Amino acid sequence: IEGEEEIIFSEDSFINENLNTVELLSTPKAFTQVTPEVAQKLYATVAEWIPTTTERIADIFCGVGAFGISIAKLCNMTNCIIL
Repeated sequence: IEGEEEIIFSEDSFINENLNTVELLSTPKAFTQVTPEVAQKLYATVAEWIPTTTERIADIFCGVGAFGISIAKLCNMTNCIIL
């Protein structure tokens, strides 16, 4: 539970998720989509929207980079940026 004092309920220091073709390792404080089933649909939908002629993609406010990682194979360059 996050707050002034962080209480850890697991011995694991990372959260491991497999979403479509993306394996994510994130920390408890990292931003990820809450529902894995919805995240998989979001990533697949975004991939469908990307034109086949796309050269570069920027994933702004990327959190753990799941969108950028999941679409990286669809273009020549993907930049994941967290501000």
